[in-house]
Amino acid sequence: MESLQGVHHFYPGLLLALIGFLMLWAPKPWMAVVGIVICLLGVWIMLDDLWQHAMQRFVQPGYDSLLKTLFYKCNRQFPLIGRVTEFVDALFCGRRPF
Repeated sequence: MESLQGVHHFYPGLLLALIGFLMLWAPKPWMAVVGIVICLLGVWIMLDDLWQHAMQRFVQPGYDSLLKTLFYKCNRQFPLIGRVTEFVDALFCGRRPF
């Protein structure tokens, strides 16, 4: 599994997609439209992470997508993002997150 330098932007994308999906049942119609946009943004982020890992595995080992580079810069600016990413990564890898 990757270290923090290879932080997974799949997780925030998944969170955005879920939030956007849940907003589809909001009482106000404009919230449903915003939910569609947020959900599509989350799906785009997840697909970018999957594309990056496929490229790293089969084509170019050091490949970094544009969103991964942006996410890594945000991770350095906001340490909470890194901590949440490490926590979720530990959960999915079967390690103790603490």
